[in-house]
Amino acid sequence: TRTTTRRHPTHSSASNNQDIFANETPEEREERMKLVRQIQGTFYQQSQEETEGEESEGALVEPSSNGVFTNVPLFRVQWTELPGYQNILNIHVPHYTHMFRKIMAGPKPWRFGHLYLPGGSENLSNPKYALQAGNKDATMVGTLMQISDAFEQDDGRLAMIVQGVEKIKVVKSIQTEPFAMADVQLLPDDELAQQLRARQSKESPFAKCATDLDEWSQWEILPTTWDNPKENGLRAISPLSNYNSQYFPDEVGFG
Repeated sequence: TRTTTRRHPTHSSASNNQDIFANETPEEREERMKLVRQIQGTFYQQSQEETEGEESEGALVEPSSNGVFTNVPLFRVQWTELPGYQNILNIHVPHYTHMFRKIMAGPKPWRFGHLYLPGGSENLSNPKYALQAGNKDATMVGTLMQISDAFEQDDGRLAMIVQGVEKIKVVKSIQTEPFAMADVQLLPDDELAQQLRARQSKESPFAKCATDLDEWSQWEILPTTWDNPKENGLRAISPLSNYNSQYFPDEVGFG
């Protein structure tokens, strides 16, 4: 009879790579991470042609006249965010680290869409939750968010303060992986639609919502930042965004 010798698994190359850095000093680690960030910065840096020419992936231009943003990166996760609220995100999943780095490689404001997705990343490619019109299992309404501050931690994770800006609705899915992107439309509040009807205005509520985003968001949302997070740590923040008392639209109409 033939006998088979069962081989025991050996250490992986990943484990060996970890051993390489086991004895490095804090100074050596700091220098290594500095080089890593330089390489990352080169990878995500926008070219001059991309900046001046065609819109780059992850960069949100102003909404169209009917309140549509095109090619919006989507953060589809297992919790919800609301306009007027703010939160601290700890980004460690590779595809979302990649997504947010691309967003922050572009000009401010750094914006993205937040959508609820049961199970989070494991269901990004699940047809059950495909962002298609009529799909009752997919959450098509979410929140337009903006990144107020960000800090890269020593292990490569991104800590970010994000703030909810407006309600949005997915109107067209662009891609599913490595992260979702879609065209989204700003959703006006019921009060805004009622106000336009009372004025007998011919302006579309969606167009008015796009105008208000530009005029009011700087007042309604005070940017929240950390004070030297590397030295002072990542302090907690209020769950609600504060008003920016130093800014107010020049022309304001009430009622």
